[in-house]
Amino acid sequence: MNLLAVDIGGTFVKYALISDSGEMIQKWKIRNELKDEASFLQFLTQLIIKYQEQIAGVGLSLAGVVNVQRQEIISSAILPFLEGSQLFVDLERQFKLPIVLENDGNCAALAEQKFGSLKQVEDGAMLVLGTGVGGALFLDHQLVHGTHFVAAEPSFMILNESAPTGRKQTAANLSVTEMVKRISQHLKLTDENDGVAVFQEIAQGEPFATQEFNAFCHLVAAIMFNLQTMLDLERIVIGGGISQQPLLIEKLVTDLRTYQQADELTQRTLKLPEVTAAHFYNDANLIGAIVPLLK
Repeated sequence: MNLLAVDIGGTFVKYALISDSGEMIQKWKIRNELKDEASFLQFLTQLIIKYQEQIAGVGLSLAGVVNVQRQEIISSAILPFLEGSQLFVDLERQFKLPIVLENDGNCAALAEQKFGSLKQVEDGAMLVLGTGVGGALFLDHQLVHGTHFVAAEPSFMILNESAPTGRKQTAANLSVTEMVKRISQHLKLTDENDGVAVFQEIAQGEPFATQEFNAFCHLVAAIMFNLQTMLDLERIVIGGGISQQPLLIEKLVTDLRTYQQADELTQRTLKLPEVTAAHFYNDANLIGAIVPLLK
């Protein structure tokens, strides 16, 4: 049985045919030019028609808050025009195919729990680092959605009370994309989105690149540390394309240890989680989008 997965990100829309064992059969990526409900409906309808004879269901991963019981988008910075829409229910009836929605961070975590780095982990979390920061939480092997479907959403976590009120105080602006762009612009790289070149500069100790990278990691580690103080997790998995960089995991572990060693009581009391990269890297959202269909 094959399934169609669609991951709607801020910059790109990815879609793939995936087997029920999590094997990626084919994968495509296009720029996200979905600006209203009409363009989104046209895109998704054409996609389903194209693969209808090959699939047993459709799973969608998207940034935002999703009511998984009603399969409805509650809020989304990327897809505000779909908030409260019955589009997905209507498409399910039209094509007589199950269509499921889930938050992108939750999708990534579901992929890792089913097939990857969170398999066999009872209490764990995942942070997905990309355009923003996504998160997901498993307690007693169960994905935690929360009363209002916004559990483990780090974007609203206060990280800097000295900043002006609003988003600047929170993790909402903690973005790999923007970090890479700032470093690229400072170094006058030809492509301001060239993450490979940026990490070469970081690895070589270029001062500005290293400063930006360290500041980014320090804030991500703060999120991880705060999660650990509340939940006493076994493992935190880091997702997103940047998770392929060994420097990232090393720096996060170092910064976590620095927080833990701030005083003797914290050292004696708080046990740090294992920190590891996601097994599926950038494909986690796609693979996880189909996991609810397997239940």
